[in-house]
Amino acid sequence: MDGGEYYNFPGDGSYGLFTYILPYVEQEALFQAIDFSLGAWEYQQGSQKGTVGDQFMRTVLPVYTCPSNPDIKIGEVMGNFYGAVSNYAGCAGTKWTASDNANKSSSDPNTYTPTTDVESSGTESAIARNGLFQWGGEIEMGSCRDGLSNTFLILETTPAKVGDEPQYRWYRNGISNGLVLSRNWLLGANRIGKALYAARMLQVPMNRLPSSNLGGALFNDQPVGSQHPGGGNFAKGDGSVSFVSESIDFYIYRSMATRDGGEVLFGQPE
Repeated sequence: MDGGEYYNFPGDGSYGLFTYILPYVEQEALFQAIDFSLGAWEYQQGSQKGTVGDQFMRTVLPVYTCPSNPDIKIGEVMGNFYGAVSNYAGCAGTKWTASDNANKSSSDPNTYTPTTDVESSGTESAIARNGLFQWGGEIEMGSCRDGLSNTFLILETTPAKVGDEPQYRWYRNGISNGLVLSRNWLLGANRIGKALYAARMLQVPMNRLPSSNLGGALFNDQPVGSQHPGGGNFAKGDGSVSFVSESIDFYIYRSMATRDGGEVLFGQPE
């Protein structure tokens, strides 16, 4: 597939990675039905909302949903329809800060170089540009100087602990009760605010509860995870898939989100 003609809307309101791989997961007809002269957001809330948009927004694709999440299929939050979800996302890296080195010994090999290459913040937090996916741009595999076997490519995105906390802005069975951290497979990002949908950063430990239940929590800094007991299945750049424990060392976890950070890894998941 020649992808050049399809990259008309990078960034705000864009299509996500799961749109572009539809032909490779036996969904060629669905892919061909998309009018790529329009932004993805038109199918959710714009000119194509309704009958036309529903063929994408309401089509649940089992290949994009994890069997450990049998109840979570379609999200709707506070009157906003988010559609058929993907329980997966690309890895967009992590944002190291100087404060991450607080109280570390000078001999500790696990030190952090603050991340300076970021996409400026909208309303949902600045976005790192050091993962295998990034906002509004392309990544060549050759740029992964940390090694493809040491770098996360695809993440699970539905934290286990949130699904059992109805007071949090979450959802189950399509019932609106909160913040949808797993978004529709068609969308790469929202139309305004720079919220990443098809890719996520690793900023907090896996399966942690969201930082807010009433808004104010920055979407891009929210946790990822799964309903699998004790962790989640993450794919790496070399195509291998590993079960990653939610108790993984936080430094290693975030280091494996970057493609060229040069971090020293000890005991990464096989």
